[in-house]
Amino acid sequence: MASVVESKALLVSPEYLAATPTVWEFVRKGLEAVKTKIGSRSAWTPGHIRQAILNKGSELWMVMDSDEPCGFYVLSLITDPFINIPTTLFVWIAYAVPGKWGLIPRHLQDIKERARYLGVERVEMMSPRKGWLRKLEPLGWEVAEIIMSTKV
Repeated sequence: MASVVESKALLVSPEYLAATPTVWEFVRKGLEAVKTKIGSRSAWTPGHIRQAILNKGSELWMVMDSDEPCGFYVLSLITDPFINIPTTLFVWIAYAVPGKWGLIPRHLQDIKERARYLGVERVEMMSPRKGWLRKLEPLGWEVAEIIMSTKV
């Protein structure tokens, strides 16, 4: 079994994603696994994620362990609606294949580095799954706000 230290995250260009069906198939299966866990609490579909990446509105990062894909995350810059500039790097999706969760905390640091590179000072994510909070709090993450919603 490969160690966590060997894992790396690679930025997947939209062109490579479009030209490489095996990459999309891996991502699509991971997205479907996430969607199964969260149910109807989030409106996105795998097709929405794919289009956001292909349109360069989001970035796909593949997590590799010994040159095998074992997870991915999708990042998007969030523009503040009042000052109209990007202020936050948003983790839209983070996924690891079963048994590889241990790789995710290492790559959260990579995400912070990406935020610095892009010139923003915050990284945020949201999830209807409370388990993320239990995993992230020991890594210095905190609840920034609480969002309430109701169906109409």
